[in-house]
Amino acid sequence: MEDSGAVDWGKMAMRLTVYAHRRLRRIGVEDASLAEDYASEAIRRHFDDAYAGWSGEDPLLHHLGSVVNGLVSNLRRKRARRPAHHELDEQRAPEDARLGPEHQVETRELARVALAALRARLDGDDVAEGIVAQLLVGEDRPRAIALALELDVREVYNANRRLKKHYAAVREELSADAV
Repeated sequence: MEDSGAVDWGKMAMRLTVYAHRRLRRIGVEDASLAEDYASEAIRRHFDDAYAGWSGEDPLLHHLGSVVNGLVSNLRRKRARRPAHHELDEQRAPEDARLGPEHQVETRELARVALAALRARLDGDDVAEGIVAQLLVGEDRPRAIALALELDVREVYNANRRLKKHYAAVREELSADAV
């Protein structure tokens, strides 16, 4: 059984950071600062009573590594289910240099048109408009949106359903116009 008080936490943090960076690269994330954040979060959770998961039977590094694995898995799942309405964000339009500046201008213009069409469909739905505003500043977590808009989380979930229907209609309209 390993005593967490006798651990060289600097060395542990470095090893966890390297491990987190390797795990993040496997899912296509090259951000070294995120690896440091995940290593720090794993160590923080070790000392937080709400995350009491280490029994002391396994080596501490294995336990902290499994916490990092969980954080990376959560990021992977979040990226996989990222709402389709992020495509409407004119500030996040793809910057694919291989396609050239003409494509970038077309993509940004399409994003502006789609966003305008979506906002026109939302006329009067203040909650859905607030969610769009939150998405445009990069916030997509329902609880954080509810907090920012001073709403109940259920209202945000219900508005998200309406927003997805409006978004699907806008996509259909735009694809019909393109044909």
